Amino acid sequence: MNNSSVNTEAMPARARSAFVRIFSRSHPFLLAMVPILHLYSRNMNEADAFTALIFGCGALVMTLIVWFVARLWLGNGQKAALIASLFVVVFYAYGWIFDFVMQHEPLKMSYDRWHFVLVVFCVALVVAVSVVLRHSRRNLQQLSSFLSGVALIVMVMCLVRIGRNEVRMLAARKKSKPAASSSASQITSFPRKPPLNADSPDTPDVYYIILDGYARSDTLQRVCHCDNSDFLKFLTSRGFYVADQSCSNYPMTFMSIASSLNMCYLDEEVKSPGYSAVYALWDQPLVARVFQSKGYRFAYLATNFKSTLAGTDIVFQRRPSWLLNQFAESLLRTTALRLFEPQMADQHLYEFEMVKKIAQIKGPTFTFCHIIAPHPPYVFDRIGNICCDVPQSMFFKDGWEQQQNPSSTNARLAYSEQLQYVNKRMEEIVDSILAQSTVPPIIILQGDHGTFFTLPSKITDESLDQFAEERMPILNAYLVPEKMRQKLRPDISPVNSFRLLFHECFGEHFEILPEKHMVGWYYGPQQLKDATSIVHPSAVRQASVAGSSDLSAARPH
Repeated sequence: MNNSSVNTEAMPARARSAFVRIFSRSHPFLLAMVPILHLYSRNMNEADAFTALIFGCGALVMTLIVWFVARLWLGNGQKAALIASLFVVVFYAYGWIFDFVMQHEPLKMSYDRWHFVLVVFCVALVVAVSVVLRHSRRNLQQLSSFLSGVALIVMVMCLVRIGRNEVRMLAARKKSKPAASSSASQITSFPRKPPLNADSPDTPDVYYIILDGYARSDTLQRVCHCDNSDFLKFLTSRGFYVADQSCSNYPMTFMSIASSLNMCYLDEEVKSPGYSAVYALWDQPLVARVFQSKGYRFAYLATNFKSTLAGTDIVFQRRPSWLLNQFAESLLRTTALRLFEPQMADQHLYEFEMVKKIAQIKGPTFTFCHIIAPHPPYVFDRIGNICCDVPQSMFFKDGWEQQQNPSSTNARLAYSEQLQYVNKRMEEIVDSILAQSTVPPIIILQGDHGTFFTLPSKITDESLDQFAEERMPILNAYLVPEKMRQKLRPDISPVNSFRLLFHECFGEHFEILPEKHMVGWYYGPQQLKDATSIVHPSAVRQASVAGSSDLSAARPH
């Protein structure tokens, strides 16, 4: 009886001791999850939970392997946990250290050499600490428990933020669905028809090609001293109408494309938490639904800006979808995976080639191709050589700040060089599409916004004019049937591109919206300001109003 009583009383103590021992050694696994959860909590619009789960599982497996190897060498689970935590910290900090070194380096070395130096340093650090711990006789229980406690608190804070954001986004989606539908058109849905398998003059292939950050010709001349007349002459020689007074409706990619693909302004959507309602408009764009209701296949060339669009019939992508998003790119850029950073140049080259293959598909297709160029990083020179030692991420911090400097002539020159190569490839693409198409295709070629060399960190009343005058003017060119071409005006904006196309060429009764151009920026609470009067001089605006009246009179009611 006494032994049984002693054993019963000892069990809770042993359980508590086991729990404390396990918890004190859990910090490497908690630390491995914290950066992923933190990044996901701040980028829930760019990545789904499945993507975060994949990276989380990978991080846990990596940490377990490191812990196991350290345990075999050190012979102590607690010391092995500390080495594993050090490895995790170095792994997640590697990209940040690399950016800092490249920004402040006293010696000019190539990217590959700096990677070699940093890898050797990081490995030496982990090995040195391992040697010290192996010979240490100090009690490390308190340090281990402290690390586990801090990591657990931070992880719980991330999970709470994720849950709160998810609730906000669900509420915003429910609230915004009716508004988005009504603002896009009077028609709430378009029944999808089976895809057609034959081309006909009534269903030509339609290509919507976005060149990210492609400014209007006059802005290129003024800001970058770049003469773009040769490319415009090429377009006009192939039958394009170039809207030489066109401006974007919004200065940010995700807003601009959401607006053009849904033929609506985002007056209500931009008010949603985290712009969840704006991103929701990407999921099933109205333009694609209209085409699918006419028997078109929806083809999409996936990028790291947006890997998937719901309802696509054909998707071209270089990598799995869970690697083609800003969440994955941030992890690849800021961690030791920076060593295997995907080349942005390869993504561009892939899209340049794949878009030419779509004309070979039988039956009508609507293609959405978003090429993230001439937007930085500037990875090409004018003849297509890939620039060495250039950050390959569109979100690189060191190069980004440098290239926003208004006095940075090197950045403007690099932009001009890449733009000229993009022009060359677009000429090849246009000629290839025209040569392969049995029915004359429709091609809409647009910039989503302009350049950003005079970009202020915060939009104010004083900087609004300067910002809008550079950021909003865009390339906007149309290869369309003559009946639509006659209705095009120099200042037509992307929000009306497909409204006019559907009205004139496909028998849909979409009204032309008044031209409106809103500016704002990413930093701080979004406060969009109307810049219509800034980007369109009064004479052009009067002509536009008159043209809109003519179109309105010509519309059936």
